[in-house]
Amino acid sequence: MSRDPGRRRLPSGRPASDVPRPPRLSEAVVSLLLGGGETRHVALGDLREDYVRQVDLRGAFAARWWYRLEALDLCLQMAWNPFRTADPPASLRRGGAADRQLEGATTMDWIEALSPRGLGHDLRSALRAVRRDPKLLAFATVITGVGIGATTAVFSVLQPLLIEPLPFEEPERLVWIANVDGDGGGLSSVTSRTGNLRDFRAMTDSFDGLSGWFAFFERSPHTLSGDGEPETLIGVDVAHDLLAVLGVDPVIGRHFRPDEARSPDGDVVILSHDFWERRFGGDEGIVGRTVTIDDRPQVVVGVLPAEFDFSSVFTPNTRVDFLCPFPIDDSTDAWGNTLHIVGRLADDATVESAQADLDRVVAALAEADPRRWGLGGEITPLRERISGPYRPALVLLAASAAVMMLIVCANLANYLLARGARRVPEISLRSTLGASRGRIVRQLVLESLLLALCGSLLGGVLAAVATRWIAQTSAISIPMLSSVSVNGTTLVFCLFVAALVGLLVGVAPASHLVGRRPALAAHASVRGASSGRSARGLRETLVVAEVALACVLLVFGGLLLESFQRVSRTDLGFDAEGVVAWRIRTPARLQGADDVESFHRELIEAVASSPGVSSVALTDDLPLGGNRSWGIAVPGVVQDEPINAFVHLVDAAYLDTLEIPLAEGRPFTAGDDRESAPVAIVNQSLASRLYDGSALGRELRFGHGVFEVVGVAADVLHQSAEQESGLQVYLPLSQLAEPPGQVEMVVRSTLPPSSLVPQVRATIVSVDPTLPSDEHQTLASRIDRASSPRRFTLTLLAAFAAIAVLLASLGIYGVLSHSVIERSREIGIRMALGEARRRVVARLVLRTALLALVGVLLGAAATVPLSRLVSNLLFGIHSSDPGVLATTAAILVLVAVVAALFPALRAARTDCAVVLRRT
Repeated sequence: MSRDPGRRRLPSGRPASDVPRPPRLSEAVVSLLLGGGETRHVALGDLREDYVRQVDLRGAFAARWWYRLEALDLCLQMAWNPFRTADPPASLRRGGAADRQLEGATTMDWIEALSPRGLGHDLRSALRAVRRDPKLLAFATVITGVGIGATTAVFSVLQPLLIEPLPFEEPERLVWIANVDGDGGGLSSVTSRTGNLRDFRAMTDSFDGLSGWFAFFERSPHTLSGDGEPETLIGVDVAHDLLAVLGVDPVIGRHFRPDEARSPDGDVVILSHDFWERRFGGDEGIVGRTVTIDDRPQVVVGVLPAEFDFSSVFTPNTRVDFLCPFPIDDSTDAWGNTLHIVGRLADDATVESAQADLDRVVAALAEADPRRWGLGGEITPLRERISGPYRPALVLLAASAAVMMLIVCANLANYLLARGARRVPEISLRSTLGASRGRIVRQLVLESLLLALCGSLLGGVLAAVATRWIAQTSAISIPMLSSVSVNGTTLVFCLFVAALVGLLVGVAPASHLVGRRPALAAHASVRGASSGRSARGLRETLVVAEVALACVLLVFGGLLLESFQRVSRTDLGFDAEGVVAWRIRTPARLQGADDVESFHRELIEAVASSPGVSSVALTDDLPLGGNRSWGIAVPGVVQDEPINAFVHLVDAAYLDTLEIPLAEGRPFTAGDDRESAPVAIVNQSLASRLYDGSALGRELRFGHGVFEVVGVAADVLHQSAEQESGLQVYLPLSQLAEPPGQVEMVVRSTLPPSSLVPQVRATIVSVDPTLPSDEHQTLASRIDRASSPRRFTLTLLAAFAAIAVLLASLGIYGVLSHSVIERSREIGIRMALGEARRRVVARLVLRTALLALVGVLLGAAATVPLSRLVSNLLFGIHSSDPGVLATTAAILVLVAVVAALFPALRAARTDCAVVLRRT
């Protein structure tokens, strides 16, 4: 069948009747702007022909957008010069937009990106380019993977502490009410009496609810008996409405009722989710069943939800197995400051208005009873109370992760720049054949995005491993770390970082490559010339930036390391080496102080007779523990304000076992019993504050009791290695009318813990088979746990600094190696003209050392304004410590010299004749 010669055909070969119609609205706008006459007819015809070409080249979707852009361009030109309507715009007089596109214009680049066909072609080309260079793929995957993994892990830590809301209903309305009375420090100075809670409930109007829990619950562990072996449990005594105030509902069962808090020994419990699953296998029939705790039947009335871990939120590095009701009445008010109070603000209340309301109530209560101590209240948002102390460290970690990612970007960009020099012929050929600059840039950026995506896969795996380790490390006393995990939000963040890295490292090399003129690029490829001073200068600038950023991280890491070492070297006032402590629960069968004392004596004698045991002692409070404080006074002396002191109940061997020296006086003896006069040992700080001259024989008042001071002990850092010792008093356990429900048995031994622990456990079981024997800890681990937040921050920052130094060294090595290859002709000519090999090495190494020194100076200057990030985390050292700065500079310059030495030596081995023949 022959064609009809009378039918008009367009350049595309289509019959005129088959020509696709341009967008009607855009065509109408063009027609209106061009007015009447031949100009409009010619211009519209040219645009239709160009539109047909675009349909054939790019498809209908991209062609329609191209036509709309041309209409917009025409509108802008006509608006710029509205009086030249007789002539078509310059863009149409040049022969059509399609011809301009074919000649290399960039107007259509971003439109083609919207086309699945164009995007698919560029993506396939990027994949082929990445596959052709496995070294690049491996290098980029490793460094971006490590960087993204570390950054994602830090983000996972920040999520529960600073980003996500607390695991409560409307957590922004929850507040913490701390007592501000007294100067002794410790829990007793921030906890409140139960009477305060009752008065605050009755007299304030700013809260929808106020509740609390017994702050010293760790001192009273419980024993689960019945089925299976005895198990030590930790229970928290809570006001009956605590869960309601927090907005937490049991996953099964119900809340406590007000009438169930009749006494400290209630009859009902709510189990933690973890304990429920671990001990009872998640049996939902547990509600209503009876369990035996401390030889008393307890009815399980509920199970806490999995997302609410009481210990993780409020008491990190502890374990909570159940909640039990705590009476808020006169019986517990007599115990003193023992209660942590939380509240839920009313809908119309703010923290400021609630504080004013509470101040009014406190003033009224103080006026009604001027002798009432332990009264005060400072309101803090619950979020601030939980995460506020850790915010400086977390902000530092986030900033360090960001700095490390910048180093990763600089390193990868440097590598891509060096690799790009080898692709100059390819880019030049594509540009000569008509590929626009935008098209080339887009493909190069796609390649970097693919590399970053591969790195994100590795980074996600590394982040999952890191967060799992963090969540399972019980030695880190930071709230809510147990909930750290890689979730959907974390994965989105990981992909976002990967995309950002891909764009950052892809744009600069791509822009540099497409900015080179094709003729010069082709000449450079033929002659083997260097890529020019601009490329070399850009790569060296990136190296300087890497060194400067690494310097910042290394300085901060050095400051924290020195602080940590100074904390570790602090004299605590006792010797923890070789000491293991067991928590011993007093058996419920024992009645009266005499029975308890006989049991303790039997246990001590049995353990002391074990091989390798040097001494055994008892105390109710180990160093670096809860640090209970009581109000003290000197009889006959008027005090303007209350004085609090840390109180420790110990036996006669305690000071000797922990090797706490006596400055004067005597230790407790067997004669200090309930029949003798009450005695006490005070520390040096208390003796110098309360007494003029010697404290021996002086009197000290606790409540209604008066004690004679028989000894003065050295100060012991019972709170923290970073805080002062405070005022301390030791009282003999043997003089207590009612001994504590549990004690810590402190054992000093020459044996390692791995040998001592099984031996002592067997001894405990032989004395009383019903006693749990698994609650033990070394005193050294207790000290480590107290410094765990500092160690956690130091560990992560040190890892970031090490990675930064490694990346900086790789960057220096890569830049110098590429420089040697680029300048091989120059080096060969120099050596042919008589330059010695050692001068070649010296010149290259000196150049690198100079770059590193510039980076160090810039980094050191940057640490000055950034020092506020670490100032709150330092101990005994200034943020501009010259020793740390000098050490950092020496390390970085040395690393730079070592990294430069290998390429420099390779350059010195250049064969002049071979190089000159090639050129």
